[in-house]
Amino acid sequence: MRVAIDMTALLPQPTGVDNYMIQLLLHLGRVDRTNSYRVFTNYEDRQLFRRKLPRNFSLTYLSLRPRWARLLFQQILLPLAALFWRADVVFSPAFLIPLWQGRQRHLVMIHDMTFFSHPECHIPLRRSRPFQRAVKASIRRAHLVIVPSRATQKAILDLMPEISADHVRVIPLGVGDEFHPLPPQEVQTVLTRLGIPQPYILYVGTIEPRKNLPRLVESYRRLVSEHNVPEHLVLAGRLGWDYQ
Repeated sequence: MRVAIDMTALLPQPTGVDNYMIQLLLHLGRVDRTNSYRVFTNYEDRQLFRRKLPRNFSLTYLSLRPRWARLLFQQILLPLAALFWRADVVFSPAFLIPLWQGRQRHLVMIHDMTFFSHPECHIPLRRSRPFQRAVKASIRRAHLVIVPSRATQKAILDLMPEISADHVRVIPLGVGDEFHPLPPQEVQTVLTRLGIPQPYILYVGTIEPRKNLPRLVESYRRLVSEHNVPEHLVLAGRLGWDYQ
């Protein structure tokens, strides 16, 4: 098969979705040396995958990072490029597919549906009606939708009852090779440097409204006051929008 992959949603500071996209592509390169892949990235990301993928992967830089440029690429240049390259499948790993599909089969990844259920936890773009309509249109028009959990699958089916359950496939996320136990002395060195007391409960993620951290902190406060739990709460993550 000939598979086109749209990687233009990548941001300069990777989020969870970005890490999914990057790791998926790198691991596809490890396991598949048969199918042909055309990977479309922003010009700013031209060094990201260079010399990291096998010969059946080719990199093309037809977009720039500004939002208007990515939209232009996604809706006009990507369908044309897939057509001229004679792609069998177009994979869009970040919510949206082109309006014009051509003859290709389209696969889209929907990571969550919280901009419908909790719009107040998202930036204005993600809670806007045009974006939400575009996501729903992508779900309807894609030949297959993949999601990371049954919760996201259920959220789609509850919001869009006209969608068949067979249309939404659950494929859990993988675990990177870097996540493994380290020698105790190495762990203790880091804990000492950061001043983290033991035992502790660790949260890892961007500090932003969508992560529901006020509820986490309030729950922890109740555990301490009502049950005298010995664990400390440690938050680790970059500062996101409205982190105050």
